[in-house]
Amino acid sequence: MQVQIGSFDANGNPTLKINVSGVYSTTPVEFVGIIDTGFSGFLSMPMLQAFPLGLPLTGTTSAILADGQTQNKLLASAKVTIDGIDQIGLAWISMD
Repeated sequence: MQVQIGSFDANGNPTLKINVSGVYSTTPVEFVGIIDTGFSGFLSMPMLQAFPLGLPLTGTTSAILADGQTQNKLLASAKVTIDGIDQIGLAWISMD
């Protein structure tokens, strides 16, 4: 098993470089993702970053945030690649 090295951003959040693409796309885009141990989903990203990737929408969901707020999210199929390993799952797309 290969070890992926991350870093910390200016706010002290642990981060990791990932490549994200649509499940039918061959051109991934590199992002620096924040590792959130309280997040129970696959991937969460803002609509402005998700839209250009052409992620196919699959539905909606309600998310309860750490502060108790409920937010509606779009769901889209996405492929995440880390160190050459692909994983496909549902990304939560923030509409704000």
